[in-house]
Amino acid sequence: MTVHSSPRFPGLSPAERERRHTLVRDLLGRLDLDGLLVFGDDRNPIDNWLTNDRTGSVVVFPRDGEMTCLVWSTQVIAAHILATERGEDSWVTDMRRGMGGAAIVEVLKEKHLAKGRLGVLGVGAANNKEADGRVPYKRWHGIVTALPDVEFHSMEEDLYPLLAMKSDEELALVRRSAEVGEIASQAMMDVTRPGVGEHEIYAAANAAILREGGYLAMRTTILQCGSRNPAWGPPNYLYRSQEPYVVQVGDVVMAELFPVIGMIETQQQMSIAVGELSPEHKRLEELCLASSAAGLDVLRTAGATFGQLVDAMERPIRETEGAWSITPMIHTVNPLYYTGNAAIGIEDHLPGIDRYRNVTGVRMSDAHAGLTIRPGMCFAFEPNALFGSARINIGGTVVATDGEPLVLNRLANQVNVVPA
Repeated sequence: MTVHSSPRFPGLSPAERERRHTLVRDLLGRLDLDGLLVFGDDRNPIDNWLTNDRTGSVVVFPRDGEMTCLVWSTQVIAAHILATERGEDSWVTDMRRGMGGAAIVEVLKEKHLAKGRLGVLGVGAANNKEADGRVPYKRWHGIVTALPDVEFHSMEEDLYPLLAMKSDEELALVRRSAEVGEIASQAMMDVTRPGVGEHEIYAAANAAILREGGYLAMRTTILQCGSRNPAWGPPNYLYRSQEPYVVQVGDVVMAELFPVIGMIETQQQMSIAVGELSPEHKRLEELCLASSAAGLDVLRTAGATFGQLVDAMERPIRETEGAWSITPMIHTVNPLYYTGNAAIGIEDHLPGIDRYRNVTGVRMSDAHAGLTIRPGMCFAFEPNALFGSARINIGGTVVATDGEPLVLNRLANQVNVVPA
């Protein structure tokens, strides 16, 4: 196997493959599981983590024996043939077309996994969008019906803490991804001026990521503009045909970038003031800076928990009258799983919220709060603070170490000002 690696595109070695596979097999042994069934996705691509190949597959990974990768189309098979001919670094030798329940059951029976205990990723809660897992009912019902002698064990809480501790080779990808995010952040600043449409800023950020060989997690970038804009998500013109918003003096252009290199993600939370920052926004920036500093202090403390980290970063906002936040102050990346509280106090602070139902904050689980922070874990710092509808959001990617946290971004760590 040839490792196709360069500083811009750090490759993964056979030693990294063995590290990952051994980590999983050791965990399966400790849990007395016979294998692992992975339903892959793009955001936490555990299938790719095992195969070093395309995401969106199903992987059957026995505790003993060769893994099998099931893909949706013959075109994926064709791509694998080409990669093999070119000596590229796929870790899959057994790839098959067909990801339905019957195809999965067939492979499980072939690998003597039709009885006993089997770990599974994809049926447990992954995030707020996938609170009940992501596997279609018909597929999962067909599997459990055909395999009545299998005891399935959801693996998210077992495997994700181990995956979160990145190896040196993975950290090279984290650094490169953060570097691409820095380039995209600068591209945003270069184009942001009064009279510029938000679609031009969106295009500049994404083009910079793509030009550097990156990929967009969630296939988009979050971008919101205005002097009082509490919203978060892609710009509205992408899903509702309308003229893009045009930037004005006094606006704050805010974005969340998701550059991915080698399926390793970092994040950058950009705030760009168009002209002088208002006193209200300056105060919000101060709260965000205090939140970020508090988070870095916790990461310097050996044995700290994720719950302590969240509490420290929320405190400046929580202790300021009238202030609130809409998105989590922090979450892990690679995997994006451990997430702080979100939108606490929204029902009391967001103008216009009274005409909506069931809108309350979302608190992190006790299991997430209890995660012990260890070297190599990656975090998206995203301190955000609001007074009413006025918002500031800053922060980049930070890696926990044995000592000083590794802060990988610069531009995203404060409000940037461009000329009016």
